[in-house]
Amino acid sequence: MSNYSEMEHLEIAKQEYKNLKLGQEILVNNDTVSIGYVSGVIDNESTGEQSFIITDIPLPSNPSPAQKNAVSEVTVLYRGSTAPYGGDDWMNDWFMNDLPAAANVLNPKFTIQAAPPQLESASKTLNTAMKDYPYAMFNVYGHSLGSMNGQYALVNALDPDRIRGGYVYNGPNIYLFLTDKQKKTANTLQDRIFNYIDRKDLIGVVGNTSNNQTVGQLISIKSAFYSPLDQHMFAGYQFNHKGEILTSSKKMAEKAAKIIEAQIKGELLALGLLRKKLKASGGKLSANEAIYLEDSEALLAVQSGGRVVKENMDELIKIYRDIMKALEENWEEGLQRVLKFVSRLSYEEVMAEFAKTGTTKEKCVDIPCAKLEEKIAKAKQQGDAFDQLSQEIVAGIEKLKVADQQLAMQIGGSVNAP
Repeated sequence: MSNYSEMEHLEIAKQEYKNLKLGQEILVNNDTVSIGYVSGVIDNESTGEQSFIITDIPLPSNPSPAQKNAVSEVTVLYRGSTAPYGGDDWMNDWFMNDLPAAANVLNPKFTIQAAPPQLESASKTLNTAMKDYPYAMFNVYGHSLGSMNGQYALVNALDPDRIRGGYVYNGPNIYLFLTDKQKKTANTLQDRIFNYIDRKDLIGVVGNTSNNQTVGQLISIKSAFYSPLDQHMFAGYQFNHKGEILTSSKKMAEKAAKIIEAQIKGELLALGLLRKKLKASGGKLSANEAIYLEDSEALLAVQSGGRVVKENMDELIKIYRDIMKALEENWEEGLQRVLKFVSRLSYEEVMAEFAKTGTTKEKCVDIPCAKLEEKIAKAKQQGDAFDQLSQEIVAGIEKLKVADQQLAMQIGGSVNAP
């Protein structure tokens, strides 16, 4: 279950530049948080793609279908470009992928090709992993060229409902040369993909203007100046004490809300996948079958997921309420300043002047607050849906326990819905 801070997400993305080995455990946050174990290393010499598949449980070199089915979380890391003259595959990265992609982004009406070969290869990597691990949720990370790989893989995802989140950094915007079908998937995944750019980075800003649509939610960070290479390689990213990436102060609360919304959506989708896994057994589990509920795995998923949703729901509603309060206070504060500055005008005259420019309380406060109330209602509906799904899964497990005494012994004890 990936409920990481933005600082941890960035640290996960940086793992793509390490020489990871099969079976290696990936740790972040001073080695206190485990992401999983390297179960796949892709080094495609023909396209230059370099990526890693990380599963939440360790797997043997040739896992059985049952072992693959036991994987519930997969992280895919796409490495960025090799520096010019810096390695054997730098020409692949730059001449076959970076430059054609940049040409596509800058002049999408006259594309060199539908997509550079490495992007197609990256898409195949994700979909192959989705087939290999049919009951897993997926997180995708990438930086620079790896960001483009990640964006392209996500919009071609075999099953978008199994994408928990996408986290891409300092990469050009590929939305401009996507097909209509790919754009539709991008729009479906919009609220679960976080596309970070540093506007002081010359590579990441390509195609990322305020007028262009993007793959995911575009987040412009508040950065410091560094050398061009360091700027591109994350140096400009700054964090607060909560591990949140700094943006403009006005955008921080909005960003925090979007992240929590994505986490809640991810938990709901993960629970739906768990239900699918439970139903796949058809109630036919027997003492001789490999029971996927070993060590109460499903129950723990339901209960821990419920805690995450509850905590996030409370925080999300608090953020929305704080934004609404700030809107009210800013309006009143601004109005009082104007009334004091133009004391010769009456309240009604000031409001009339405001109306001429479209600056009304309805537009600045009432309408935004109404939209936030709708978001609160939607969040509560998602919480109710999670509870209902949890109860259904727990009831299904109870039914299986009755049908299979060995399963009952494995799970043990009474089961209560979260």
